[in-house]
Amino acid sequence: MTKPAARLLSLSAVLFLATAVAACGGTSGPAASSCSKTWKVGLVTDVGKLSDKSFNFDSYQGVVKAQQDSSLCVQGKAIESSSEDDYPKNIGLFVDQKYDVIVTVGFKLGDATIAAAKANPGIKFIMVDNADFTDKTPPSNLLGLLFKEDQPG
Repeated sequence: MTKPAARLLSLSAVLFLATAVAACGGTSGPAASSCSKTWKVGLVTDVGKLSDKSFNFDSYQGVVKAQQDSSLCVQGKAIESSSEDDYPKNIGLFVDQKYDVIVTVGFKLGDATIAAAKANPGIKFIMVDNADFTDKTPPSNLLGLLFKEDQPG
């Protein structure tokens, strides 16, 4: 991934997290100490890991930047997947811990993310690199993001 594309992905992740948190009823101006609620945002990687210096890394940077913006009141955490079998389990860990927003990175997490979104309508789900819904009406708590990597900036 080129550096401009990586920056675009990171910025987009922050903007989408801000949108998801705002849609959950967050406010846009308080300092972290005056937040009425801290939004728990979990990120599940594909098997590429956070150290890939690419898609997983850049998506996590979006979570990190959202945490640094005190007006968003975000607490973030990432879980790295070792195999495709980990996807439902890792998403489930965030569901069980009552996370508000769960971000999954990579098209291979699509089926597990869609299933989790359907089963957990009170949680917002964001799929990075996947917006291919076989259902004509995807769950309203699910957002799929696709980026044109060949046209950054």
